[in-house]
Amino acid sequence: MTLIIMPEGGLCNMLRVVFSWYAKAKKECRELVVCWVPSDACPGFFLDYFEPVPGIRFIKGYIPGAKYDYRGCSVLEEFNHPSIYTALKPKAYIQGRVDSNIAELKSGGIGFVAIHARRTDHVMDAMANKKFTSDATFFIFLDSQPQETNIYLATDNLGTQETYKARYGNRIKAMKWITPRSALRQTGLEDAVVDIYTCIAANAFLGSGWSSFSDLINDLRCLNQI
Repeated sequence: MTLIIMPEGGLCNMLRVVFSWYAKAKKECRELVVCWVPSDACPGFFLDYFEPVPGIRFIKGYIPGAKYDYRGCSVLEEFNHPSIYTALKPKAYIQGRVDSNIAELKSGGIGFVAIHARRTDHVMDAMANKKFTSDATFFIFLDSQPQETNIYLATDNLGTQETYKARYGNRIKAMKWITPRSALRQTGLEDAVVDIYTCIAANAFLGSGWSSFSDLINDLRCLNQI
């Protein structure tokens, strides 16, 4: 028997839905069908950025007349564990960009630290839930690192890049300047996936509160025992 779901929201919200339901499907020996509908919040298709997953059939768009077992953005709490992401693998071209970033960040034989400073449409929501991570908090984290440590800045905001580059200069490496696209998302999905996997490799990481993107990075770091 097949389970049919339609994840909603941003990329990482959709991933947590997919992979918690994937864990359920495997437990019940069922196929999982995922109707992945690109939107303003997630303007791309899973299989353009990630490898196929055994036991999941991805469909781009809706299935007319389908009865969905779930539509939404919440994780299945029974399966809310980093191990659900074991089968999540980026495409080779994504991994190539990540490897290039890591090589630059580790140049000179030193490690690097990473932050995810989520901004744009996220700020007011995070503040309303008392989970906003300020620049001051990120500065304290970065200033506590050895001066020779390189920094990777994952962000969705050009102004944030400018602020951190002015403060930390050449310590920030492997940075691709953002060309703003909209108030909702200033970065593309490919760059977002590269950010995730680059942050995973950091010696230390600090993310943004109330961010599923930071949550995913922390889960994948845990999965990789970092």
